[in-house]
Amino acid sequence: MNNSYLSLIVHVIVMFTAGIFGGIISYFLDQDSSESNVKIRHNSLLKSVIIGVGASFLVPLFLAIISSDLLKLDKFDPSKILVFFGFCLIAAISSRKFIVTLSERVLKEAREAKQKVKQVEDKIEKREAQNIIDAKALAILEKTLEESPDPDEPPLSTTEIKDKIKPASVNVKFTAFMKARAFRRKTHITNDIAKRLIPIFEALIESDLENKYHRNHAQLSYILKDKPDKEYERTVEELSKAIEIRDRIGEKGFLVYEFVRAICKIENDSDFQQGKPSSKGNSESILNDLRKAAQHSYWRKVIAGEINKEKNKDLFSWLKLNNCGI
Repeated sequence: MNNSYLSLIVHVIVMFTAGIFGGIISYFLDQDSSESNVKIRHNSLLKSVIIGVGASFLVPLFLAIISSDLLKLDKFDPSKILVFFGFCLIAAISSRKFIVTLSERVLKEAREAKQKVKQVEDKIEKREAQNIIDAKALAILEKTLEESPDPDEPPLSTTEIKDKIKPASVNVKFTAFMKARAFRRKTHITNDIAKRLIPIFEALIESDLENKYHRNHAQLSYILKDKPDKEYERTVEELSKAIEIRDRIGEKGFLVYEFVRAICKIENDSDFQQGKPSSKGNSESILNDLRKAAQHSYWRKVIAGEINKEKNKDLFSWLKLNNCGI
């Protein structure tokens, strides 16, 4: 006979013995209760013993719930047997309360376990559903950013692109931003390219309910500025929103926003287009942006004409026409 089998037999005997003694003690305690003169007792000795034995046999369950190592069947430890006997005896003496309390705890833990399983299942379902959404968003992104779209396939609509990207996860949206930005930087912006890129950044902006990401607005503004059918007013609006978010969240840098906004204000200035100085309000607005941009050494050199002078001819023409210096 191995130790585990011997230990099991000993524990069963201990539970049975403790249950009997505990039931007897419970019966006499009940009889000696001060309430006995007021309350009619229906408990018999046999009933108390049976309940005591039942409570005693629930002790292993109680020990398992509290993660006790007291009930180990692989080793026979007399000292632990005595402690175990004490647990069983106490359980038998307070058999009714012990059984009710343990039952309530087991049922509570069972409910909690069921709830946890349901929560895990719900998370898995949501994750699987999100994975499908993300896969569709990535597929539409790849199709939108194809360098040579299939001429036999109809172009994707703005609604179709936005509906697939907006519910995507944060990671997929970040991927969409990076891929669309890289595509914009390496591609000459035609009206057709703009129609494909604009919905991506609009979807990212519309799904940014807390207005945390200024770079989405900036990328959209660059497309609006660079496409043949230029939208200077909307470009200025998007750059203004990007600047507002950047300043609100306290992020440093990105002074290119002010420089590009100044250029767009110049290009959209009807007085300048007619060869006349800008109004005082427009002039101050443009100069404020240029002064802000000039806080960065690179843009300061650009505004001073030290680099990219040919690319920014309208800027220097405007500065000369308005007799302005930065």
